[in-house]
Amino acid sequence: MSSRVLFAIVQLIGGLAVLSSYAWGLGTQPDPLRLWGEIPESWWTIYSLCMPPAAVGYLVATWQLWRREIKQGYRRVVAYYAGFLVASTAWMPLCFAALDGRPELALLIQVDLALAGLFALAVGVEIFRSDLAWRRVALAAWSFLCWQCVVLDALVWPRFFAP
Repeated sequence: MSSRVLFAIVQLIGGLAVLSSYAWGLGTQPDPLRLWGEIPESWWTIYSLCMPPAAVGYLVATWQLWRREIKQGYRRVVAYYAGFLVASTAWMPLCFAALDGRPELALLIQVDLALAGLFALAVGVEIFRSDLAWRRVALAAWSFLCWQCVVLDALVWPRFFAP
């Protein structure tokens, strides 16, 4: 199987898994706002404004990687994406399980977010080291995702989430 086909499979399955976990959490839980924890409501706007550029950054960088496989480390990039998507899929179900009586999952949630952030950074490093024609565009786009995942999700949010 070619790296490009593997990349497409990871994106399709992983992307659907992430979106499905969000649809499940936001569509079936009685109070999805519980996910905010104790984050001040005034901060919600900052988070909400950062989410669309992070999503667009993911799409732009991923499109660049899809259009032109990098010469070195493409399978490694695919593995980093897979790790990122698995961690991103697990986050919301873990949070609701913790909120619904399993507070011992709080540490696992922090580990999950740290892994998502580390995998996002690893993809960013691979983009930086790549030979992509639009490398700077891809890197700039991916930086929005890293800001969301590393700073807001992995470093800030856990301090306010206490199941």
